Amino acid sequence: MEKLNLQHHEMNLFENAGSYINGMRLYFAYFKKTPSIIRLDGISSKKIKSYLEIEHKDDIKEVHQKRSKAANERKLSDINIIFCMNDNIFIDLEKDTACIIYHTTLEAKAKKKKKKIRKFVLKNVAKKTTEISLIRQSRYGISTTNIKLKKPKLNLSKNYNDDLQAMHQMVTRKLQQKDKSGIILFYGSPGTGKSTYIRFLVHQLKKKVIFMSPKIAGAIDSPDFTDFLIDNANTVFVIEDAEQLITSRDNNYNSSISMLLNITDGLLGECLGIQIIATFNTHVSNIDKALLRKGRLIGLYEFKPLNIQKSKILLEENGNSNSEIKQPMTLADIYNTEQTEFSYNTNKRASIGFASGVN
Repeated sequence: MEKLNLQHHEMNLFENAGSYINGMRLYFAYFKKTPSIIRLDGISSKKIKSYLEIEHKDDIKEVHQKRSKAANERKLSDINIIFCMNDNIFIDLEKDTACIIYHTTLEAKAKKKKKKIRKFVLKNVAKKTTEISLIRQSRYGISTTNIKLKKPKLNLSKNYNDDLQAMHQMVTRKLQQKDKSGIILFYGSPGTGKSTYIRFLVHQLKKKVIFMSPKIAGAIDSPDFTDFLIDNANTVFVIEDAEQLITSRDNNYNSSISMLLNITDGLLGECLGIQIIATFNTHVSNIDKALLRKGRLIGLYEFKPLNIQKSKILLEENGNSNSEIKQPMTLADIYNTEQTEFSYNTNKRASIGFASGVN
């Protein structure tokens, strides 16, 4: 088997200060040819690796890989691995992504490899969601990483006011529908249980759920994000603390909110079936009126402090039967009655040093 030899020797072969080898740069370094790339998402890189090492062991020229091992782990874990195959096609594996890197003259062979690799697609079994996906920026663009989402031990009737029950049933039913877009808005004072309820709600679904920070959501109008949305059709996006994204534009053009409107009830909405859950703490009157339009808005609910009777029952169940209740309480207050109340002293201190002479 002919051995690969580097023809291009430069440190820009590496990325991130040498933390891993870039597959496309490596290809150029070996062959001095600009490569093409086929990217496959949602596949099992672990199974592909096993398949290549067993079924195509004699076809592998070189292997370049990055692995890591935490102090409390027994074995190394693959971060990314590049198989340089005998036909001068590279297979670059990272997380749940495979990239076939090749010269255009090898297009037919590359497509055959794609066909074989696609059979290792991660199975999308319709089961209740136990994970939430976090958006990350990888060297191949925007992708997601799944993390376990702990299900809260939550009794809705005890922990929330009675009007949530009907909303919960309606929202759960709507979110289960395929090819249906729309937005759900949850608002209320901090500590009233919005995030806890969303975690509970996610576990009732059989869809992929992606958490999106307000900062990332602000770039939702970028071309890269459009590709990401297309790759994640029929998905539920959760945006917490979304005030800056959804508040009224007041005659000022906001491309992010325009994109949000299109996703939830426009041409993109019809094609992608993306549903969005957004939380905010501001008053609903400050929200852009276009988001509240019928057909786009799936549900709107205000999380309020638990009424006095329910607060009393919940306190008693948590061993605080002697507490005197005169007003509704937030869940944060009910479950943290023994925690010290921290406050910030706003009184000015006497200035010392150089600052003492400044008015």
